[in-house]
Amino acid sequence: MDTKKIPPIITLTAALVASIVTFLFHYELKDALVIILCVIVGFYIFSCMIKFLFDKMGMSAEAMAEKQKEEEKLKEEQKALEEISLDPQRESQDGSVIEKDT
Repeated sequence: MDTKKIPPIITLTAALVASIVTFLFHYELKDALVIILCVIVGFYIFSCMIKFLFDKMGMSAEAMAEKQKEEEKLKEEQKALEEISLDPQRESQDGSVIEKDT
């Protein structure tokens, strides 16, 4: 999941809403700019925290998937080793039978 774009999208959306609201309520320019600046800073910090949470959840999900893949590989390897050790006769690469001494 690409979370790089979350902070700019949230921040710009909040700034757009704040600028429209200040325009509709006829705020003075100085007051409107202070409000918009506070909204931008506040929502940027908020969106960075959201991005961090999404990254953390995504990492843990990826790590769990990777761990499951490794466990499956180990199980397959152990199963293959057990089959080899239980087979009293095996064929070598040239086709001759190799008997296991027990």
